[in-house]
Amino acid sequence: GSYAPNNEKGKHSTTSTRTFATVATVPIIEAVTTPLKLTDYAPAATNLFNNLKLPASIVTAGMISLGFATSFPVLPQLNSNNKPFSAKLRARCESLQRLHIVVALISITNELVVVLWAAVEVNQLTERQFAPASSVWALLQRDCDLAWSAVNSHYVVGIIGFVTMLALRAYVSLLASEASMALM
Repeated sequence: GSYAPNNEKGKHSTTSTRTFATVATVPIIEAVTTPLKLTDYAPAATNLFNNLKLPASIVTAGMISLGFATSFPVLPQLNSNNKPFSAKLRARCESLQRLHIVVALISITNELVVVLWAAVEVNQLTERQFAPASSVWALLQRDCDLAWSAVNSHYVVGIIGFVTMLALRAYVSLLASEASMALM
């Protein structure tokens, strides 16, 4: 291959040719890598952790209210035909109410883990001196991998639980209002 300087200062490329089946000669351009500029990305990483900490704390407050401060929907004594709902349907709703409590506990715990772990990591990123990195992602992978993985996974599990809580409440509310015979 031959070495050819580029017009821009400090950038070079290497050109070589290869013959394929003796029919054509194709030039191959191979880039020469230049070292990446290393920077202090701790403030950017701090922002990323805060981007999860704040929503997790807000969702936690909502889940505490939804899970424990407001009553779970119940079936009325009689349906629209002035007949009692079946014992099987009442048992199902009672099971869903117990499941709702368990899901609320798990979801709230996951979101609290996000808030606590993100707060600890923000403190670490603020208090300690970290080696410069080529990107915020490189810093997270090198110095905050476990915390970043934990904060993200617990956040997602907590949100899935929150949606499950909403779905359980909606299902029982729809049963109580006799919105659809298919639900019964």
